[in-house]
Amino acid sequence: MQDFYKQLNDSRLPSKQVNNLKDLKNKPKAPKLSEHEIIDFNRKLQSFFKYIREIFDNNPEISNEEMKENIQKALITLNIECANNSSFRSNSLRVDICNYFKEHPSEFKELYKKLITEEKETGISIHASENIKYSSNMEQSKRQFLEQFITLYRKIKSLFGEKETLYLTQYANSSPKHKRSIRDAQPSKEIRDFIVNNEMFFTDEETGIKEFFKSKTNVLTNALKKDYINSLKNTFNQLEQFVFFKKYTKDHNKQILKMNLPELILSDKDVSDMRFRISDTSLSDLSLTELSSLNAFWINRLTKEITDFNTSFFTVADLDLWYSIRTAPIKSSSANSSNDLDDAFIDISVSDEEIEAISEKIRFLSTQSTYYYNKLISSIDSDLENNISSTDSDSSIRTISLLPELNNLQNEIGYDYNHYFSTVNNNILDKCNNNFSNDFNLYDTASNVVSNSYYIKSNIMISQLSALFNNTISSKNWGICLEKGKQPNQSSKVVIAIDVPGFNMPLRLHMKRDLLEDFLKANQNTTKIPLYQGEKDFIRKVNNRKSVITTPILIPVSKEYRENLKKLSVSIPESNRYYNFIKHLDFISNSTPYPEHLKSESPSKKKKR
Repeated sequence: MQDFYKQLNDSRLPSKQVNNLKDLKNKPKAPKLSEHEIIDFNRKLQSFFKYIREIFDNNPEISNEEMKENIQKALITLNIECANNSSFRSNSLRVDICNYFKEHPSEFKELYKKLITEEKETGISIHASENIKYSSNMEQSKRQFLEQFITLYRKIKSLFGEKETLYLTQYANSSPKHKRSIRDAQPSKEIRDFIVNNEMFFTDEETGIKEFFKSKTNVLTNALKKDYINSLKNTFNQLEQFVFFKKYTKDHNKQILKMNLPELILSDKDVSDMRFRISDTSLSDLSLTELSSLNAFWINRLTKEITDFNTSFFTVADLDLWYSIRTAPIKSSSANSSNDLDDAFIDISVSDEEIEAISEKIRFLSTQSTYYYNKLISSIDSDLENNISSTDSDSSIRTISLLPELNNLQNEIGYDYNHYFSTVNNNILDKCNNNFSNDFNLYDTASNVVSNSYYIKSNIMISQLSALFNNTISSKNWGICLEKGKQPNQSSKVVIAIDVPGFNMPLRLHMKRDLLEDFLKANQNTTKIPLYQGEKDFIRKVNNRKSVITTPILIPVSKEYRENLKKLSVSIPESNRYYNFIKHLDFISNSTPYPEHLKSESPSKKKKR
């Protein structure tokens, strides 16, 4: 039997839990939020208000209920689209291994001989499933990879008919001169290609496996690139539905202007060039590292937007603010406003007490949704990805029904849920229905979207770490960032930053601590990781206040932008407070030599976390 009050306490931060659960029943009070959290919540609401108001203004005949239903349908569609994105993990790890073996052919040969020796000694033939969940341990994944290659090689060889086998065996064992005469005697190019492409299956196996490896490396690389490109198209199309790109450009330029660096302004053309470069031809010019970084960043951005959108949608629906959004006056923000909202805002009052109560309700629903989603997704083999012989996307739909669990939960905690949220913060939500099933269904509309997106982002981050650890990569500066005010060993997430050449800013993303630690232990038996050098370069100072220079938008920079940055890097005096920032950006965008201030920043590149 589930206990609502215990679960409610578990959904709170440790510092905001109530020791005596009777206090929650007798005097229900939602945890207080900081001023920053209240402002952030209002900012999300304002963005949603404006989005809805524009729809109402353009479609005055639409009813409030129709608006609500349309949003839910859009989120469901978004969920299906996100669920069909590739997870990338195994394909990208396989490509990493291919690149590693290309650089270390002796290891490829040594591992092959080891597997063949084991096969002879045990009498058990090498066999790998067509579907493999690749290990984060690089040594283990190399073995999985080669076992899969050998299995596939032998399977293909066994499919040739008796005549073909005899003919190709004779060809493979002929002299180069005789081979040429055989090819020249063929009546068509198709037959000649067939002979050349399949000779590898009829030489000695070690030589054949090497040739097979070379041919499949290109197939895997091209398949992964295709997956990345399709995923970017999908993600951009989803973001475009919510008209977010103008906001990202505006957010980037706002902080740049406050630093008095107009040379670094991104124009609408810069962004649209990147956005509408979504054609196979132009995106295929980018490297796998660049495509991987763009996917990680924009999937993360989409996930945050969906989360914020869903939070605002739930708040508006729960408080029934549809009529207010339709009719409220639009006012101008104060020039000195501390909440940094846009120039105009829709004048709808949502009290701090309502925000705190709604926030607690959302945290509780999110905890329930995430718990049951993860429980169900772990019970099915959803992480199986395409076999190594396929060139198709390794996508898999991960849409889960929580209806059975929801019915049980309604019976177990429905009464207490209704009582608590109807009386919390002096009955501030008594006008809401506070029915657990209804609220859960309303909130959970987008929970699968968020879970799928984080799943994909985590897999991409593991892939990038694999490349950074095991292969030659152009990024010379990457590692963990130490977030201000947070103890690295106490946070469930950590920030990984990577200076990816050719971009406008560093890639900085949160990653689950346990996922990172599992990867590090699997590959180096320790949780040591480099510290990201130059983190303090991305601090801006305005009116004696410090804030982080964020990455609202990540794009491959144009030639014009790179040239402007190069000129600025040459001309900026060392006395300028943003000297190191400019040198760091020049290093990222123009692949300049490693900046001197980064070389001398820290004597040790590795710290234990």
